Amino acid sequence: MDGNPIPKPVSVPGLWPGTAARVPAIVEMSHPGIRIMGDTADDDRQHGMGTVVEYARREGKPQRVAAKPFH
Repeated sequence: MDGNPIPKPVSVPGLWPGTAARVPAIVEMSHPGIRIMGDTADDDRQHGMGTVVEYARREGKPQRVAAKPFH
């Protein structure tokens, strides 16, 4: 939908944009902890295609929770 209005906003468990695609999104972080957000491929994430998101006053090792399949 790059550059186009979204006809009907929906809630989804994850976003998988294509190469160079942009997605207008509101991300709700509702599970406190230290998470890794990034590529769904383990190898890509291990080579830097991700970022760590920390909630305030949380400690520990960053975790990645795989998204459930969405159809």
